[in-house]
Amino acid sequence: MMKRKTKILLSLVPFVLLAAISAVLAWSLVGNDQTAPVEPPMIGKKLPHFTLTTLDSAHPTFSSHDIKEPFALVNIFATWCTPCRAEHGLLVQLSKLNGIPIYGIAYKDKANDIKAFLSEAGNPYKQVGLDLDGRTGIDLAITGAPETLLVDKEGIIRARIVGPLTPTSYHDQVMSIIKKSH
Repeated sequence: MMKRKTKILLSLVPFVLLAAISAVLAWSLVGNDQTAPVEPPMIGKKLPHFTLTTLDSAHPTFSSHDIKEPFALVNIFATWCTPCRAEHGLLVQLSKLNGIPIYGIAYKDKANDIKAFLSEAGNPYKQVGLDLDGRTGIDLAITGAPETLLVDKEGIIRARIVGPLTPTSYHDQVMSIIKKSH
């Protein structure tokens, strides 16, 4: 009888361990009230230095030092990226409506594809740098395309929009910061 009880108890050990591990994992996923909100990468930090080749033979390079306006948007995009294409019309509108320049960084894309796309869909960018190997994207800590950064005249990243820019994200995350600065 004792051997049978021991055998039954030993057969329950894996289930008890699994339940304990599950409880710990669930607690870590849910977190607790003492965890601070996670700030998006690079917010409040200086835009990392980069120098990229461009599509424009008159201005063959585009660098982080070229961004000198009080505020500018840096849009990481690619022609192969469906969400990038979805946000493109808004970028074209914004480039015509207000004085906030938009710089583009073409992420892991081909120059000919970019030229054809911008020729067809319109070019909202003051300058487009080619991040052919993705190194600048890594330095900017992007998670993918599209992403848009709001950079101030000191080169500090003030906002980061992950995914397609929308009228709402533009108003809430870009314009609200610009209005607060005035």
